[in-house]
Amino acid sequence: MKKIRDIFSGNEGFTLIELLIVIVIIGVLAAIAVPNLTGLVGSANKEVVKSNMRTLLTEIEARKASGNTTGSTGTGSDNYVPITELNAYVELENMASDNSNVTFPGGGASTGYDDYGITATVTDDDDIKYTYTISNGQLTISTGS
Repeated sequence: MKKIRDIFSGNEGFTLIELLIVIVIIGVLAAIAVPNLTGLVGSANKEVVKSNMRTLLTEIEARKASGNTTGSTGTGSDNYVPITELNAYVELENMASDNSNVTFPGGGASTGYDDYGITATVTDDDDIKYTYTISNGQLTISTGS
């Protein structure tokens, strides 16, 4: 039994001061890293909304150019597709959960691909509101607080 005590008598482990120094260093690193990482999330959400709106614009224009009449309610327009058909567009559902709001234009049965407008808004971590608007083949971006 004495031999085991002699073997472990030289191993004292870390002192309390050494442990406190390590905790302070980790705290300083966390204080520097956390604010920088949280800023990335807001800008990432903004870029996701922008990318999704561009994808949606491309899809709308491609369907409009192809003369797709799926969903036509008989308004007589060859390119008519109700804009509400896009409600099921998966990226719009994702955008709604990414701190953004997507709205479709109001209007009657004549609102379709010939005359459309979609607006998505997202607010970043600095409380700056970005509004992305798709209207008749153009994507415009505006900012406001």
